[in-house]
Amino acid sequence: MSQVHIEFDGEAAGGKSSFNGPVTVSTFGSAQYQWHPTKEGGFPDPDGPAAKASVSASRDTVYELPKASMTVIRGTIASSSTRTH
Repeated sequence: MSQVHIEFDGEAAGGKSSFNGPVTVSTFGSAQYQWHPTKEGGFPDPDGPAAKASVSASRDTVYELPKASMTVIRGTIASSSTRTH
């Protein structure tokens, strides 16, 4: 499991920004499938669905990413100028 902190940096975002408020985290990893190799390549079984979670995000939120996974994080981005301190 890896832990990551997500921060966006760019002029279009108004400087440094991060997710703020409700965030949806969808993960498809080894907990959702097991790979079965075959001579032709292989297949996953079972094949889904992805695990979904909701997180109340702030600039300090740390996300946990399982090994051998694909994770999509969707939410609202707030720039540093729109945050309350």
